[in-house]
Amino acid sequence: MDREWLDQILQANITPPVSGIEIIQIPALDEKSYFVVAIPKSFRGPHQASDKKYYKRYNFRSCPMDHYEVEDVIARRHRIPRHIILDVEVDNHRFKLTCSNIGAEPVADVTFLFPPEFKWPLGEMPPALANGVRYFPPGRKFGFNYCWIKDAFRDGSPALSSFEVAIAYRRSEIDQPVREVFKIELSDFLGTTVETEGAEAIARAIDKGFHMLRDSLSNLGRR
Repeated sequence: MDREWLDQILQANITPPVSGIEIIQIPALDEKSYFVVAIPKSFRGPHQASDKKYYKRYNFRSCPMDHYEVEDVIARRHRIPRHIILDVEVDNHRFKLTCSNIGAEPVADVTFLFPPEFKWPLGEMPPALANGVRYFPPGRKFGFNYCWIKDAFRDGSPALSSFEVAIAYRRSEIDQPVREVFKIELSDFLGTTVETEGAEAIARAIDKGFHMLRDSLSNLGRR
């Protein structure tokens, strides 16, 4: 038995897996070892064992949880607000993937896991998606042009119209990795547009008014 084997057993028999488990191997006599397993507080519970039951610690024993206890753990998990969201926008005849930190705290070590068959039709995958983001401050939003709308549903196109993206990141207030899966269905965003606000919308309105005024003056000059 070694540390890697023990880690595989733990991850294979706990659903969902517990993040951040530390296993320390202490060598003993006769080529034997002791293992110290440090299990951090989990915000993804309840965790199910291989026998399809949920367990709790009661004094020095592990006991199956009652139904109301399982529901209580699920409710507590839902009270932890989400920080990172992955969304889709339609901009200039293209589908754009957007990633935002909607929380009040920064997150770190953000990584993106796409399905094996996933390709980036417009060239190389952006470095932020391929390599991850080391520091993601609150309120920040990244946008990445994914594919042309006309190519998203075309036979033989490298673009996937339906896929899942797993995003993992570390939250400073709980000091524990968080992993969330986002289901992307590009067909849900057909016919939508990006709504602009603030300075960008004002600038476009001024530009449109300027062109209308110029056209009106040109028409007066022809009369």
